[in-house]
Amino acid sequence: MWTEYDGVYRLLRDVFAGQQENPGSASPTLLAYFPRPAPVAPVAYKFRGLGEGLDFEVEETEYPHDVEDVANRAALIVVPDDESLKSIYPYPVNKLIPAFRAWLNQSTNFKPASNTTGPCGRLYCHG
Repeated sequence: MWTEYDGVYRLLRDVFAGQQENPGSASPTLLAYFPRPAPVAPVAYKFRGLGEGLDFEVEETEYPHDVEDVANRAALIVVPDDESLKSIYPYPVNKLIPAFRAWLNQSTNFKPASNTTGPCGRLYCHG
């Protein structure tokens, strides 16, 4: 789990650094979207970033609502894999994750940020 956490955090840090290098194309604050609050609590990434001087926002969802709207505002999206959907508390939003993942894969606005998946899921970057 820690390896996954570190990998997601590294990508958050890299996306944040990329936004700092291209301020004209970046929103004032990086938003990382986690469609559900597990297996690692999204605020863990925020606190680690604050400790390293990075200011980014995290948003998570426990209840189904317009996940696509939140995704369109995010620079980075962490989508859990099927195994992790089975392994933790059954949040209502869990039922939307497979369709949300398919929507991200078909969208031209998002691209996979890595080819690997794990307990934290697959990472997508906006743009």
